[in-house]
Amino acid sequence: MNPQIISTIEILKNNIRFDSRLVITCHQKPDADALGSTNALALFFESLGIKVQVISPSNWASYLNWLPYIDQVINYEKNKQQADEFLNQADFVFCLDFNALDRVHSMSTALKLVPKQKMILIDHHQNPQSSFFEYIISEPHIPATCQLIYYFIEHFDVSKLNTKMATCLYAGIMTDTGSFKFSSTLPETHVVVAELLKHNINHQQIHTNLFDNYRQNRLEFLGFILQNRLDFLQNGKVALLLATAEDIQKFDIQTGDTEGIINLLFEVKTVEIAAMVTDRLEERRWSFRSRSHHDVNMFAKTYFNGGGHQNAAGGKSHDSLENTVQNFKTHINNYQFK
Repeated sequence: MNPQIISTIEILKNNIRFDSRLVITCHQKPDADALGSTNALALFFESLGIKVQVISPSNWASYLNWLPYIDQVINYEKNKQQADEFLNQADFVFCLDFNALDRVHSMSTALKLVPKQKMILIDHHQNPQSSFFEYIISEPHIPATCQLIYYFIEHFDVSKLNTKMATCLYAGIMTDTGSFKFSSTLPETHVVVAELLKHNINHQQIHTNLFDNYRQNRLEFLGFILQNRLDFLQNGKVALLLATAEDIQKFDIQTGDTEGIINLLFEVKTVEIAAMVTDRLEERRWSFRSRSHHDVNMFAKTYFNGGGHQNAAGGKSHDSLENTVQNFKTHINNYQFK
């Protein structure tokens, strides 16, 4: 691992005391990597006898409610006053799995009030907003923040790693690597997973909890939008999938119900770039995925106020659904495929 990151961990190890009060947070609408990393880190610090509070900027998908420590997580949108008190009293605030404060939406104002010397970033997205953080552990080539948290625990005190922490970390690594099929998966990722498996985790049950735990309406929604809202552009190299506000209401789509749908578009062998836009009324939310060298991070950053990774990124638009779709088609039709 990067020697500078090891040095940062050592500095934090020396500065975090047994009487320290810690807050750990992540991005809005957290996924398994976000909550897996926050909960594992919280469990680790609690094993050292250090006071911790995990705050999620918003609610999360119900299929994540099995994660260890989830019952201790505060939803900022529902408990703003309580959460702000924890932030005001914190000696350090760990920010996991996001690279910029706008990823926490309504919680960003509170985080901007936290003194920089208390702020710690641990993340794997490109272009971190480094001006807000005193301590930065940023490795965009690492496929999951949970892998970085494993390294943090390994260098801090690996003897404390237990089944609950390993379960959280495995869940995040597995989802952010697409069950280890994404090109971002490293040899070191498998080494980390091998270490996690030594801690008596039930990897089959974790997979079932994450991928086979949806309501019937999700399958009905998926069938409908694939039949009625799917378009192919650039001679089949681009797949575009829409979910209108009416679709979301009709099928009672909730947080997490659209997770992973975009990846299904790569079952078509000609598809090199996949895009999905969801109309959430207040804004249109974009997801982008790509194969190989196609940089959807730059595409999202340039045209849709977003970003992420080279092969997986997100964005948003306040244009109407019709206008943002037309905007996408204009730019993607100008994209030069090699």
